[in-house]
Amino acid sequence: MELILQRKKFQTFISVFHILMKIVLAVSSVVLGGLLLLLAFIGIMPSEKMVVLLEKGEIQATLNIGGVKLVLSDQVLNSFQFDKALIIALLLLCIFYIVLLLWITYCVQSILKGLKINQVFTMKNSKYIEWIAYGFILMSLTIKFTQTMTIYLFDQIFSLSYFMEKSQWIKAISYDFFSIHWSLLFGGVVIWIISRIFKYGVFLQEEFDTTL
Repeated sequence: MELILQRKKFQTFISVFHILMKIVLAVSSVVLGGLLLLLAFIGIMPSEKMVVLLEKGEIQATLNIGGVKLVLSDQVLNSFQFDKALIIALLLLCIFYIVLLLWITYCVQSILKGLKINQVFTMKNSKYIEWIAYGFILMSLTIKFTQTMTIYLFDQIFSLSYFMEKSQWIKAISYDFFSIHWSLLFGGVVIWIISRIFKYGVFLQEEFDTTL
């Protein structure tokens, strides 16, 4: 009786988590589609027409740095310089992380799908866990670069360095593009070790089945 109850609880947990992963996949896919359309629109549209469209509308921009939300003033927004290459670079960075998120979410969903039919120690699951680990490791090596590059691109588009140095509160601004997110790297290594354990578990299970 206790075993049946625990199994039902586990299956409910798996089902709920599976639905959440589907929602994340759906939302991420919509965002990715929107970014790709925007990238194509900016790539095709001449820079002169983009400037005219931006001048007709109202530009609003905020910058989030370490949990601090900065709303740019009208003076800074009026210094907006449309540079197609910089905008495309910013969109490509966003697309890269959305694709990475989609890949990790897909792997998690595939593992949950296997667990729903009681497939735990399988080569597929160990492979998916290994891919998740590589995703975290890749993220740990690129996330600081992406964050710094995003701020740098905002700086170039809105001349933020000029206004901050002009305020006399800041003497100079420098960018550190090459840095590692150690928490994500550690998490990726731990997940990779778990994938190795899963592979060994599959080997033991196959060996046990063979002896029977």
